[in-house]
Amino acid sequence: MKKILLVLALLGVAHSAVAQSAAALDADQVRGGWETTVDGVEHIFELRIVGDRISGAYCTVCDDATTLAFVDGQLGDSELTFTITHVRDDGSTAFQDHLHARLQDGQLLVSGQSGARDGGTISWSMHRDPRGPIAPGPPAPV
Repeated sequence: MKKILLVLALLGVAHSAVAQSAAALDADQVRGGWETTVDGVEHIFELRIVGDRISGAYCTVCDDATTLAFVDGQLGDSELTFTITHVRDDGSTAFQDHLHARLQDGQLLVSGQSGARDGGTISWSMHRDPRGPIAPGPPAPV
């Protein structure tokens, strides 16, 4: 009976370890472009991940550089934590958003606090940019 209990206990530990590793985030799962539309405004992330460091860009109207902000954060076992730094024309910091995100059913669920005046709470469900990341290398000739 003791042997059966020992085997069951070991199987339980092994199952727990497999479940934890299956839930762990991998950089490839979140790297690249993510987008959503909230109240008619597009929100777009382009995330770069090296090791556990996240960097990248955030914008709303991406062809207007005044909407460009910078992403800096960390990839954890089950979530991303990051700051979006919005800048003024002179390069100084206007405000920062402090966010967390997790993957669920292929969506990036982002939540946190906006640092903008009257910014409030952020809660976005983002999907991958279907166009994929821009290919590395020189631009194609016209």
